[in-house]
Amino acid sequence: MKPVRIVVIAKAPIAGFCKTRLIPALGEQGATQLAQRMLVRTVASALAAGLGTVELCVTPGRQAFDWQGLGLPDGLAWSEQGEGDLGARMGRAAQRVTAGGEAVLLIGTDCPGLDSSRLQSAAAALNNHEVALVPTADGGYALLGLTRFAPALFDAMPWSTDAVAAETRRRVAALDWRLCSLPTLHDIDGPQDLPWLPAELQAGLSTSSQSEPLMCDPNNGQYRPSMFVLLLALTASAAAAAVRVGDFAAAGDTLPAPWKVVQLDKRVPATRYRPLQWEGRAAIEASAHASMALLARPLTVDLQTTPVLCWLWRVDDVLRQADLSRKAGDDYAARVYVAFTLPPESLGVGLRMKLALGRSLYGDLVPDAAVNYVWDNRHPVGTRAFNAYTDRAAMVVQRSGKEQVGRWVSERANVLADAVQAFGELPFKASLLAVASDTDNTGEQARAGFAELHFVAADEPCQFTGAQVP
Repeated sequence: MKPVRIVVIAKAPIAGFCKTRLIPALGEQGATQLAQRMLVRTVASALAAGLGTVELCVTPGRQAFDWQGLGLPDGLAWSEQGEGDLGARMGRAAQRVTAGGEAVLLIGTDCPGLDSSRLQSAAAALNNHEVALVPTADGGYALLGLTRFAPALFDAMPWSTDAVAAETRRRVAALDWRLCSLPTLHDIDGPQDLPWLPAELQAGLSTSSQSEPLMCDPNNGQYRPSMFVLLLALTASAAAAAVRVGDFAAAGDTLPAPWKVVQLDKRVPATRYRPLQWEGRAAIEASAHASMALLARPLTVDLQTTPVLCWLWRVDDVLRQADLSRKAGDDYAARVYVAFTLPPESLGVGLRMKLALGRSLYGDLVPDAAVNYVWDNRHPVGTRAFNAYTDRAAMVVQRSGKEQVGRWVSERANVLADAVQAFGELPFKASLLAVASDTDNTGEQARAGFAELHFVAADEPCQFTGAQVP
């Protein structure tokens, strides 16, 4: 039997940096308090399991945050997560531990039910399986145990979706490895999960409302929600009004405020934009001829409440020579771009220096992170990659090919989930929204239209007006 190392993937309990999905229910202070309690509880459970080394793999690092000030016990091993999405961070830890001859249990801090006995069960499963998995009720997992490393278990995984556990099982089967799936648990990610919060973690928690504890059913030991927790969950998940950010009215050649053309490189001709009525819709027309410029506006939408961006777009044709995997092919008949700002403490020193250099060359509009939704010419819908020029811009192929050119089509994308999948779970603050037709690298021509951009809650439908479109 290999020695087992428990690696706790942990985020510092900094207000606005951790447990951001719980802020609508608990407030920033309450969410931060809960994050610290769950961290301490997780570490205590890991040590109580008595399996071997317990390693805290953290972000930000110990030089940037006073981790010892949290009252954590002595005897922990420490490491830093580094940059990249959740898969990159977990994968580096798993590869390092297994290369050293140990089995690894990768866990987070979000699952109070992952106690010492369950950790022991997962470790025991690795005696005759390559993989141990503790799935969660939302489709993710609370624990991944490995005796061997394979990049396929971490690369391009649809993190923060309900497909993570199923996709992990599929990839394990493709490796022809043995997997032991242990009983499903509940993690605490959003307000809808609060009914499974144990009483000892809720007691005395600062919230915007007077709280009462959860109650434990003495017949089966299961926690059932108090009225307080049910009200929190219901309130936080109530429908939010749509936030309309791109309803364009034709007014000659005048672009509606606060939209402005942003020319990132003055040496490159600017794409032309104008408002018009297009088949009965108030829209923006983009015309590109070996050109590039954004039509952009500031953005202050609350992604915790309304994370889903809806829009209509159309293209006359796709580009022939574009290829998002190459700098020379980094052009798109149409794209929608959302930029984010992040607290400096959530970015590593090296990344802050890189961003500062980029802004010195291209101006203050260089974002901390961005997600681009593109109408592509060759890659299948759902393809995800970083931009050929920078790993701070994630590219998502939202639509592809010629099948629907020449007509309006509707789109819906969870911007927050896509940002988390690309860059990890960080306190993203939306700062800029832009649309564009971009043909400066290929020298081609493109014509596109954009209309009715708006944000809605994750469980609310898009709210388009006028005739229905596919």
